[in-house]
Amino acid sequence: MQEKNVTKQVIVRFFAPDMHKLKVTAKQLSVTSPDLKLGLYGQADEILVVLNAQSYAEAAAMQLTESGAQMFEDAMGDYSYGRGKGGLAYVTAGELMEARAYIAAGDEETGALLETEFKATKRGDKVFDFGDDSYLNDKVASKIEKAAIFDPNEATPAYQAAADWATAAAKCTKSEFGAAIKGFGEEKLYAAIAHGKFVYVREIPASKDAEKCAALTLLDMTRRLLIGAGVPYAQSCKAGQELEWEGAPAAAVQTRAPQAKAMQAQAKASKKSVAYSANDDEDDYVQKPKKKKKPSSSAGVSNKIVPIIVLVVLLVALVFAGYYLLNTFFFNKTGSDKDASTSSSSAVSMAQSVADSTTPQDGAAPADSTPISADGAAASITTDAPAEAASNTGVVHPFG
Repeated sequence: MQEKNVTKQVIVRFFAPDMHKLKVTAKQLSVTSPDLKLGLYGQADEILVVLNAQSYAEAAAMQLTESGAQMFEDAMGDYSYGRGKGGLAYVTAGELMEARAYIAAGDEETGALLETEFKATKRGDKVFDFGDDSYLNDKVASKIEKAAIFDPNEATPAYQAAADWATAAAKCTKSEFGAAIKGFGEEKLYAAIAHGKFVYVREIPASKDAEKCAALTLLDMTRRLLIGAGVPYAQSCKAGQELEWEGAPAAAVQTRAPQAKAMQAQAKASKKSVAYSANDDEDDYVQKPKKKKKPSSSAGVSNKIVPIIVLVVLLVALVFAGYYLLNTFFFNKTGSDKDASTSSSSAVSMAQSVADSTTPQDGAAPADSTPISADGAAASITTDAPAEAASNTGVVHPFG
């Protein structure tokens, strides 16, 4: 009898999945595919499902592993981030490279944890500066600190501090993603990613793997935002605003509340709009009121008079234009017609008088008549008069 000596293996990777749902899927697969052996391995919220298939032929073994991996991915959705040996840093760096995006850490503690993850892949230095242009650069680090600290004299909850530092990191380094982890040495860590107009914060209970889990959380939140999957395990708020943490102790929530409420009351009383500062040298994402100028009464009166003045000027101009056109084309034309008729009648009467005085009597030839040759052609005559005189017919023209 032929043995099933062909073995194929596939590793499916997840981060922070629903473990109950994952185990249910594993049980279903073990029933439907008895030749498929499953192994579950986990560390710092990263879960690896290893599928080993044994079959008589290579194609059959590949089919078993492929169908099993697809079943897990379909069941877990966006909690599945890849297959094979590539870890979360490798996959996230690939997404950042494809989007031509960059991630920056807000402080040295966060940067050190991200360095550890990105050093494991050659893609790391293409999407992360390892502090050269952020937390290890004194000038930039000073800007980040100035933008992140809401009030130096106020105790800020760790989740709010993480949100503020992540927002400041993205703003001051002009990166698409800002990252921060706060709460070191406390009961819980808070990992925050700022992207666009929002910041996302996840709470991580204290454990021996809490810091690594926080670093992987930053990578996974970045990956999810790049693929448009959302971050269901995190709480979010607009960048630069107060994060109302659900389930936080009342004392922790109220540490920032008095000043925030005072600012809100002042804004409502003055009815002034709020805008963010865009100057890199000023506190970033600090709410500043815009002053609105109230129109004065004199300005209102002048605004009403101006249209009336313009209308009067236009009417006067229209009257002058009409008078000019009427005077130019109507009166001038009438005067010209009268002059022409007077000149014409004078010319006709004068011509008639000349004609009567030169009419020959009893068939005698006129004194100024021109000799005519036998063939009817006029004889040539030499005269000292100008050429125009020969054409004079006795009609006196008005101008000559």
